[in-house]
This record gives sequence, structure tokens and C-alpha cells, in this order.
Amino acid sequence: MLTSANLRFILSLHFCNRLSTAAQYRPPFKFIGIFLSINWSKYVMASQRTINRATALVFNVYADFDAGYRNDWKNGQQQLLVTQLLFLANAGPNPGHERTRGRFDQILGMPPDPLPCYIFLGHLSLSRAFMDAILNEVNVVWTEFLTQLSNNLSSISLFVRSRRGPWREALIDYFNASNNTDTREYRAFANPGCWPHREVTYPSHRLLDIEFLHHRPDEFYLGRDNGYHPCIVRSGDGAGIVHMIDIDECVYDEAAFSLPGCGKRPSGYPAALPWPPLHPQNVSDQNGQFFTCQGCFRQYQPVGSPVAGCRCQGWKSNAIVQLTQYLPFPGTNELNIGVRALQAFTAGQVIGEYVGELVPEEAVMPPTARKVRPLHDQIYPFTMCRYNRLNNPRKPEQMGAIAVVSARLRGNWTRFINTAPLRTDWNVVFDEITVADRVRIVVRTTKDIAFGEQLIASYGEEYMKDIFGADWTGR
Repeated sequence: MLTSANLRFILSLHFCNRLSTAAQYRPPFKFIGIFLSINWSKYVMASQRTINRATALVFNVYADFDAGYRNDWKNGQQQLLVTQLLFLANAGPNPGHERTRGRFDQILGMPPDPLPCYIFLGHLSLSRAFMDAILNEVNVVWTEFLTQLSNNLSSISLFVRSRRGPWREALIDYFNASNNTDTREYRAFANPGCWPHREVTYPSHRLLDIEFLHHRPDEFYLGRDNGYHPCIVRSGDGAGIVHMIDIDECVYDEAAFSLPGCGKRPSGYPAALPWPPLHPQNVSDQNGQFFTCQGCFRQYQPVGSPVAGCRCQGWKSNAIVQLTQYLPFPGTNELNIGVRALQAFTAGQVIGEYVGELVPEEAVMPPTARKVRPLHDQIYPFTMCRYNRLNNPRKPEQMGAIAVVSARLRGNWTRFINTAPLRTDWNVVFDEITVADRVRIVVRTTKDIAFGEQLIASYGEEYMKDIFGADWTGR
């Protein structure tokens, strides 16, 4: 039965419960913070996706340039770009093309001087990826893409010019065909042999196009002054300087094995094999019998044979990189040229082969009072231990080397891979493999590498201690 006393008791319990609930109540600041955190994370993720998309576009631009060079620019690209340039130049008055015309003007407004604006546009117009972006990319990605293009302006210019891209011809056709009065000043530069007539301040055009004519792209590097410089090395006798020669395969200098004080038969070298070796990169056993490739299961053939043995494909990716000047090593003022990745790599990729002249080990040692060394190369040699690797379980350093790969005078971009004192900074390693009828020293990635990162490797413990001190540990 509900009495007045019972009713008062029930109401008192309800009131106390409301007080307890109110005491536990807190303003929803925690939930507001969570809400803001989630939305900020979404914003950061969206921004990162934008940056990643723009970076991928920049890589595609470089990839287009590289493909054009490897195909001798014979893919009909020039006619395409002239047509699209004319379309872009006249897109403004047409309804719906305001965005395209605005982007065209943004490119022409990047540097302060109109002439380098057009030069840069000529470079970019060799890329289908660029043309597609200026026509179709969303605004937020385009803005980031434009920023990254501006940051890589000198790099792109060197990349195109060193690969002899037909950017001049494209702009000359554009100037001659365009009705835009703004280009009237440049139509006089119709002679590709002398255009442009005046010096360009930015990007730095330190080298004329004709200086790239008889050289390969990786014989030049991008300086910290945004200028383009040839890779200069000491001549063989050390008396002068010469232009480094870029090569694709190692060159066997058999004559170096007959020089005085050079070419001594190494300890443990198989007695059945001739010395000097027929070729240091031959994949044969200690009796001269050629091994079978474990990839394609074909027998290796001698280097230089007209018959192909190993036919493994895709063992090395076509790495897109650029030689770039970095800050000198601490405590030195020496020129420091490194290798900048112009694409992303994944861990475990073979991205290049270390090549040079195959010479005897003695040829690269320092000269003595009684012996003159033909190379005196203490910076770029890599020991090749073919017969040790295949036939002897002992460590290669316990035996003599069959040959040394010296990239001092002839080599490729891999000779410029830098080192660093911390092991955590290393992202590539030099490895010896057998593929495509040769023993090869290759560059393999050890971790994922992002666009723009420098390639870093170890030079070996002994050399690292010479550089960073006897107490160096890599930590």
C-alpha cells in the first residue's frame, strides 16, 4: 500500500539519484576533442594523398622524358605537344576552358623572366603525363603538382637537355603557328642552332645544348647552384682532367694484366684456367666448364660469344636517377656528388650494375718508390671474386682477387653512390650475382626509397673507418 511516508521515501531516492547523475556529468570536451582529432586525421590523410598523387605525376613526367630518350624521341610526341600547346594557348576565350588557360598562364608565370618560362614549358610539353595533368587533374592536386614542378625546375631542365629532348623544335613550331601576340618577341628565335640568343638567368643554363651532343646524360650533375656541370675526373696518368665516360657494361683491359708489377696470378687461382683470364666475368668453374643458370636453366656462355646463354629478363629495373651535388662531408671541402632517386623503389630491387674497367688488383694500389700504378684508384675499386664464390668455400678476402672493377675513368651513375656514418641511413647494398652470362656487381635496395631521397651504401668497414675514424661503429 502506497502511503505518504513511502511516497516521500521514493521521491527522496529519485532526487538523490539525480544528484548523483549530475555529479558524474562532465561537459562534452572529450567528445569534441575526439571529433576534432578524427577530422584532423582525415585532413592529414587527404593532404598526404594529394602530395602522393602529385609526386607520382612528377615521376611520370621524368619517366616520359626517359622513355622518349630511349626511343630516340621517335614516338610522334612533338606533333602531339605542338597541337596541345596551341590548344592551351587559345583555350581562354572558349567557354569551359578558363581553368586550362589559367594553368597555362601559371606555368608561364613561374620564373620571373618570360624566356625561361617558355623554355620550361617546352621541356614539360614533351611529357604526356604533364599534358594530361594540365587538362584533367583536379585543382588541389594540380596546385601541389605545380609546387613540386617548381621545386624540380632545374632538375627537369637538365634531365631533358642532357637527353637531347626536342623542346626547341616544339617551341619554334608553337611560336610560328600561334596567333598570340605575346609570342611575337620569340618568333625571331626560329633557328634552333642559336635560339635563344640571349643568356637566361633562371634556370641556370651554364652549358649550351651542343655540349650535351656527344655525351650521355649521366656524365653531368646538377650543382647546388642549380647549374649543370660535367663530371670531370683525373686522367689515367693523373696529369690532367678528362670527362668521365658513361658505359653500360664492364670493359676488360687485358693489357693492364701485362704491365710491370701488375697481373700476378692470385693465390688459389685454379691451375686449369689460363692467366690472364679469358674474361674475369665468365661464369665457369675451376676447370673452365660453364655453369647452368638456375633461373632460365640455360648454360652460361663466354662473355662476347655471339650465342646467348642465360636469357633471364627483368633482373635489373630501369632506375630513373640523377647525379646531384650535396653538401661536402664534414671537415672537407671536396666536391660531393651523390645519386638522387627520381622514382620510388621497394626493398629488394636490383636497380643498377656497378661497372668500370676490369683491371688487376695491383693497378689500383697507391704508387711506391719503385712501382708506378696505371690507375692509382683508391676510391672506386670493387673486388670481383668469381672463382672464389663458385668453387671455394673459404671467404674471398682470404684469397687473391681475380680482378678489380675500377670506375675511376669509365663507369656509370652507381660510382657516385654516397655513404653515411649511420647504418640506419643506408638504403642500398652492393652485391655480386651471376646473370646474363656474366658475374656482376649490382646495386640492390635494402629498404623502401621515396622519390627525392639520396641513395646511401656502405663502402666496407675498413674504408668507413678511414673516412669516419678508427672508432667508427655505424651506430
